[in-house]
Amino acid sequence: MASKLTRGCRITVDWDRLAKIIADSAYNKEYVTIELVMSQEPGNIYAGDEAGFLAQAMESGLKFHEMVADARLDS
Repeated sequence: MASKLTRGCRITVDWDRLAKIIADSAYNKEYVTIELVMSQEPGNIYAGDEAGFLAQAMESGLKFHEMVADARLDS
């Protein structure tokens, strides 16, 4: 089941699963680099709102960091 890391956007990644895969892998860096891409489609809630997108990207990145950290504790 995909986590709700993004509001109003299509979820294309199972974030819980990805966090567990990274936590269980040999990747031992404290931070994971991820890239969030904003759709410019007219129906996207962030189209034309760069500040809103950047705030959501920061919130989502921090949440994913917590998910990986928690998954490492559970491993």
